[in-house]
Amino acid sequence: PDGEGSEQLWIGTGQAGLARLHAGQWRYFNEANGLLPSNGVRTILRLPVADGFRRWVSLNDGQLLDLTDEDQPVPVTVPWRLQLGSAITDAVGRVVDGQPDWWFGHQRDGIYHHDGSQWVRQTVNGLSGDWVVLDLLEQVDAHGRRWLWAASQQGLARHDGETWELLTDLPGMPDDGLRAVALIDEGGRPVLWVGSNQTGIARLDVSDPAQPALAPMADWPAPPDPTVYSVLQDSQGRVYICTNNGVQQLTPTAAGGFSERVMTRRDGLVHDECNTLSQAIDRFDRYFVGTLGGLSVYDPAQAPAAARIRPKRLLLTDLQVDGRSLQPPDHGLQIEADIRELRLGYTLQSGLREGESRYRTRLLGYETDFGNWTAEHQRSFSSLPPGDYRFQVEARDYAGVDAEPIELVFAVQAAWWEQPWIRLALLTLLALLAALAVLIYNRNLRLRQIALRKEVSLRTAELRAANSRLTELSYQDPLTGVANRRRLTEVLENERVRAHTRQRPLGLIVADVDHFKAYNDQHGHLAGDVALRAVAQALQQAVRPQDLVARFGGEEFCCLLLDADESTVQAVAERMRQLVQALTPRQLGNEQAGLTVSLGYGSR
Repeated sequence: PDGEGSEQLWIGTGQAGLARLHAGQWRYFNEANGLLPSNGVRTILRLPVADGFRRWVSLNDGQLLDLTDEDQPVPVTVPWRLQLGSAITDAVGRVVDGQPDWWFGHQRDGIYHHDGSQWVRQTVNGLSGDWVVLDLLEQVDAHGRRWLWAASQQGLARHDGETWELLTDLPGMPDDGLRAVALIDEGGRPVLWVGSNQTGIARLDVSDPAQPALAPMADWPAPPDPTVYSVLQDSQGRVYICTNNGVQQLTPTAAGGFSERVMTRRDGLVHDECNTLSQAIDRFDRYFVGTLGGLSVYDPAQAPAAARIRPKRLLLTDLQVDGRSLQPPDHGLQIEADIRELRLGYTLQSGLREGESRYRTRLLGYETDFGNWTAEHQRSFSSLPPGDYRFQVEARDYAGVDAEPIELVFAVQAAWWEQPWIRLALLTLLALLAALAVLIYNRNLRLRQIALRKEVSLRTAELRAANSRLTELSYQDPLTGVANRRRLTEVLENERVRAHTRQRPLGLIVADVDHFKAYNDQHGHLAGDVALRAVAQALQQAVRPQDLVARFGGEEFCCLLLDADESTVQAVAERMRQLVQALTPRQLGNEQAGLTVSLGYGSR
């Protein structure tokens, strides 16, 4: 708008400066007429101020000009270095308490904030060096909170009102650099569409901007080229995606998806390759697209309505059964049993750009839903089971005009073994075989039960013997072969009660191998194990048959002596000491060192 009830069109060029179309007249701003310091225009900006708006122009060499007074562009002081490739790429803004709140994307420095008086360069997490920001977007969530999004060569960035953050850990997001970001209304749900360098479009559900979630695109038509320069939506919900190979127009469908049309030079574009963020939609939903060859305009109001276009004829062109061509019948087709392949061909007689016709099919009786729209104009089915089928085809031409659907009704006959009486006979035979199998099974089961009883008796005896052996092993020290601490504890408790009841003495000797740690350190653990076994055997030789020798700890042993007074206990302890002292180094697992034990004893 020009502020006077009319409109004006501003166009920036890479080498010829700036042009304005107003009231049917062109006016030019360039280096030759002194209205621009250089002719390379990067971006035209329109930013709000308290009393209206301000128009700025960013040049390729980094200069920024205020064009509010069109007769005299005014240079704006900027904090970045003026050089090629150092220009403003995009801007969003608002007015807060009468003061500007502007955000600028920059080719090298990332993002700047301007409050009407000063520039502040923004920082982002974990990024050093250039931050190439190409597109900015403002979002106000359901709670009225303001968020900012930025598409950059380093990935998607988000501003939560306090800080900028690069969202590098979002699963499924392109990692080859981003060029465009747009907020698309999908049935009342805000979805962020992100255009990338080489991966096409990614969609994020930003109903909660703090927790963006990847939205699936499996059934949506892919852009005609993976390099996406811009994404825009008009007031009717149509989405325009500008790429390296034409403009994709997506029109919302009643099913919740989009139908596709791709516009290229054949549709009037001056060039198939778009320029980055050089597209706009005006209040009449006219789509302006800047390309390598210049500017084109698409007006959907001028496009012929599909209802006024005569649908093209859709034909079934090929019917093959196991390689044999058949003539499509006027009525139902009967196909013999055991076919290996059924092939069906069809075509839309559009007469123009037939390569851009799209088809989708379904075979009722085999599948329930139509497939995706594709350029394929034939389908084949292998080994169809007997039954009744309806093959349905839908088509649309390059302009999106739907043809009258066609349908082929056919039946696949059953093989002889699939006839009802054959199946009944087979079921009867199977029932008889099942009854015979049950009889044989019951007989074998009885024989098996007899064998199992014998097996159980044998296994029970073996289990008892094994349990007895396990009990014995559970009371034995595995290294020395004498009783273990558990056995000593049980016997001591029982014998203490017995000795108290019968008023008989009970003796106890505790033996500790002297300096055993040093022995282990000097001669090794294997020699230590040999020494412990030798000491245990010597202690065992010193006691009476009714006495119990047990390993109590690492190098500690205990001996429980039944019906032994103190003199008896002392004598046994002395024999133990002597027998251990008499052990030779070889018996102890070494070549030179002997061992001694320290003993404590008592009886009561």
